[in-house]
Amino acid sequence: MKTEYDISTKEKEISCLELVDDILYGKLGLKPSNGGTKYLRDLILYIYAKNNYEFCVENELRLFIKEKNLKCNFKTVKSKIVYAINNARKECLEKNFYYVFKSDYNFYYLSIKNIVNAIICHLDKKQ
Repeated sequence: MKTEYDISTKEKEISCLELVDDILYGKLGLKPSNGGTKYLRDLILYIYAKNNYEFCVENELRLFIKEKNLKCNFKTVKSKIVYAINNARKECLEKNFYYVFKSDYNFYYLSIKNIVNAIICHLDKKQ
């Protein structure tokens, strides 16, 4: 099924949603059942679809909440995303950290902005 987040190439069609899910769940070890993980995934796809590479996470998160008509406020959504990041499976995160961030494991990189930037870079490379 083709979505607005698909990338088409001559050889194959890659779903951005599948790629983001693989990085968040498979590589970074975020739990798919966590609400904050779902918000983070949707935020990444929202920013990527806008082709906005110079962004402020707080502003984009506010716009995302408003456009998607979420019933949660900004503070709640942000805290759920931070909770999801902080409660990722550590062994998976440490093992695959270099794949996502291209540097050795460092807890500093585990912020909303850094994760969004890293995944958007991966999506751009797949285009």
